[in-house]
Amino acid sequence: MSLGDALLEVGQLPAAMAHFEQALRIEPNYADAHYSLGNALAQTGKIEEAIAHYEQALRIKPDYAEAHYGLGLALARLGRLQEAMGHWEQALRIKPDYAHAHYNYGVTLQGLGKVSEAMGHYEQALRIEPDFPEAHNNLGIVLYQTGKREEAIEHFKQALQIRPDYAEAHNDLGIALENAGRVPEAIQHYQQALRLRPDLTAARNALAGLQARQ
Repeated sequence: MSLGDALLEVGQLPAAMAHFEQALRIEPNYADAHYSLGNALAQTGKIEEAIAHYEQALRIKPDYAEAHYGLGLALARLGRLQEAMGHWEQALRIKPDYAHAHYNYGVTLQGLGKVSEAMGHYEQALRIEPDFPEAHNNLGIVLYQTGKREEAIEHFKQALQIRPDYAEAHNDLGIALENAGRVPEAIQHYQQALRLRPDLTAARNALAGLQARQ
């Protein structure tokens, strides 16, 4: 695993980028340095520059699953979703147990309204990485949308067991509980969502509506 695989603290980014740039001056065909520099650039919002380095990493090493994944994330941030999905497909062809590639593919499919396909990718991500809170939460959302509400509630709860400070999961669980008639529990989760994220408008509006009706 290269240094670029992990998110860096903001203060670490300049030193990290200088390190990767120096590595590339010494060895221009160092695929890992291109990939890691791409990650650092993406983290600072320099998406076009990041894409150039991911693409260079893939020219040097075409079966580089992580570079396909990173390139997919960068392309998705620019709204180039079909291209992004193509790179996640490549990442999964090379590395079928790539949980985060399954997850992000699922997010994109969900956004395109392809709920059943998204569900399959979330389920696969959780088979590979059972303690993946975002995958549990998003699987809960698609289960809820398809009428499997008790299953959805269980996945929201699992997301919160893994990550108790997950404000969006508290909000999503609140919605599911409210619609199941479990209003006191719903209120608790909306309140917890707002403690964690006071700017979460959906939770604020839902809580205000419940309190007004009570």
